[in-house]
Amino acid sequence: MLIKGRPIPDELKPLDIGLYNSFLEEIFTEKAKLDLLQYIQKVQADWNVFSVNDRLRILENCYEILFLNFIPKPTYKLTFSRVRFTATFHYDDWSIRFSQNYFERNFSAILKTWFHETYHGLLHFLSLRINMSSATTVINPPKDILMIAKKYPLSPDNKAACMFAERNLIGMIDRHLTHTERYWAGLDSYYLNVEIIVENLTIMSMKKIFPNMNFQRNYNTAEEYINLRMQGHPPLKASGG
Repeated sequence: MLIKGRPIPDELKPLDIGLYNSFLEEIFTEKAKLDLLQYIQKVQADWNVFSVNDRLRILENCYEILFLNFIPKPTYKLTFSRVRFTATFHYDDWSIRFSQNYFERNFSAILKTWFHETYHGLLHFLSLRINMSSATTVINPPKDILMIAKKYPLSPDNKAACMFAERNLIGMIDRHLTHTERYWAGLDSYYLNVEIIVENLTIMSMKKIFPNMNFQRNYNTAEEYINLRMQGHPPLKASGG
């Protein structure tokens, strides 16, 4: 928990940009990046005429190009139209559920949301791979996902992936305690170690594809969040989400 006038706990301090770069270099290989750019150029111009099912297949193809070797494939679903939520990752059935009304937006907006939710799934999967016994107390995916995670434990040599896995697990456990104890102290950890890290990965990924575009963040940076909390703002207001 962040408390004004006290040192920031190590597990809540912002991660070095080098860790993000190292992590994304494994995903965005030269071939994967080129293949993705070529595919996006192919489909982007006709996005508005594609059916809903076509759009879902496009996201599945993006997964095949970029994330096939990193996370078991989520299923993509459309839910009822919602005002507050655009999409959510559900580990219970390993799916990304898009709000019906949001899925009608332009390609770059959908892609950005897809990245965000896919990174949630990826970090959950890494948390399972690094510490299944602890992770399954708060992340309960289908049995086939657990079997894959158990088969491929996370190597301690992969320092970036290990750090993201550990931070994600800390944040998820702290949020779980927040819910069970009806106390918001754990939200600092959840926002800093889950949502803001995922948002950073999302923005950095989008800039690899559209380097000349500016993207609005859904969550504040870690530095902005900490600064607002030290000014007395509650976690939700400080998150910017």
